[in-house]
Amino acid sequence: MNVPNVRATVRRMSGGQRQSIRHRPAANWGKTLVIMDEPTAALGVRETAAVEALIRRLRDAAVTVLLVSHDMAQVLRVADTAYVLREGRPPPGGPSPRPPATSWSA
Repeated sequence: MNVPNVRATVRRMSGGQRQSIRHRPAANWGKTLVIMDEPTAALGVRETAAVEALIRRLRDAAVTVLLVSHDMAQVLRVADTAYVLREGRPPPGGPSPRPPATSWSA
């Protein structure tokens, strides 16, 4: 996360910087499950990369991350399994787990 002055108050930070700060506690609170709802919305490229690295570290520490995102490219980068919902519901035929992101074709 790019914070020009570590003594800066949160009030003086950009929206993206504020949002990045909110993700830090997730790594400490979640022991088995962390839910992230659009965690990179309104973040810059650098901050988005930091959040994605956090998601990978959590996964590597055996913490399940439930990621809600409209950014399918991001889902493909970080997810082991993905479920696609339409209007909050599984598509006709029921939910269908997708294979690991490495085997998806975009």
